[in-house]
Amino acid sequence: KTMVGYGPEDSHFVAELTYNYGVGNYHLGNDFLGMTVTSSQAVKNARKLQWPLKETSAGIYESEAPGGYKFFLEDKERPQEDPLLKVTLAVSNLSKSVDYWSKLLGMNVYEKDEGKEKVVLGYADNQCKLELQSIGQDVDHGTAFGRIAFSCPKEELPV
Repeated sequence: KTMVGYGPEDSHFVAELTYNYGVGNYHLGNDFLGMTVTSSQAVKNARKLQWPLKETSAGIYESEAPGGYKFFLEDKERPQEDPLLKVTLAVSNLSKSVDYWSKLLGMNVYEKDEGKEKVVLGYADNQCKLELQSIGQDVDHGTAFGRIAFSCPKEELPV
């Protein structure tokens, strides 16, 4: 396995890439809707490499990784802190999911868009956010699913 990100995992979002020996292919479900990264350089790189980009809104481009995972690239200069703005997950019951992440796990609600049935949550202003998007159907995790984990300093862990 390999951890990748834009900085140390104590202060940046990182993704774990795992190779599973003996697995020939995966079925993507509808659970992972994408990651949003602020990086004009990533947009420039995609254009230079003629990687397919689709503008989904002003300055936001959808790109698909070779395995089918979606990345949304915001065409702005990379911020000093983590350029990974948010991870978007599909949910079948938005209110229950928001209650789980906010009331049980203590995340703050940053944005609510009832018309688009999505909510953005997070622990701190300068950290990657979690966006929950209602999809109006059951969530299918397929066989290529992952997990969300949180890192915290050892001194913050209960004894």
